[in-house]
Amino acid sequence: MTPLDKFYEWLSLAGGAAGYAPSRGDWVERSSNEGQRLVAMRSMGGRAPGVIQRYPTVQVWVVGKRDERNVQGALQELEAFADSLVVLADETPWTDTLAQIRPMGDIMGPVFTAENRPVYSVSFELIL
Repeated sequence: MTPLDKFYEWLSLAGGAAGYAPSRGDWVERSSNEGQRLVAMRSMGGRAPGVIQRYPTVQVWVVGKRDERNVQGALQELEAFADSLVVLADETPWTDTLAQIRPMGDIMGPVFTAENRPVYSVSFELIL
């Protein structure tokens, strides 16, 4: 099981992705997902491993629907969802396969895609 698999397992078990379609790495813009909010995750390396522990980093993008840039309340909802992931890591910081999950800094964003999708990001350090 890869670190990204372990992170997604934690997110799913904790109910953190409800209402958001998951994506590994960059999402691909399609007509089938233009009305969906997405949680895209990618591995970002991490700090040097120790003798028995590894410290990979996972970056998470919380992605709004296509053309959601100017929808009233949408940016606040997306930012609140990103913040809920940080809170979730504080409240449920481990699983059977992860020794610890720690937020690395605060939420970044929003930035906007060419399709007017708002995007927030937050990174997490995993301790394996």
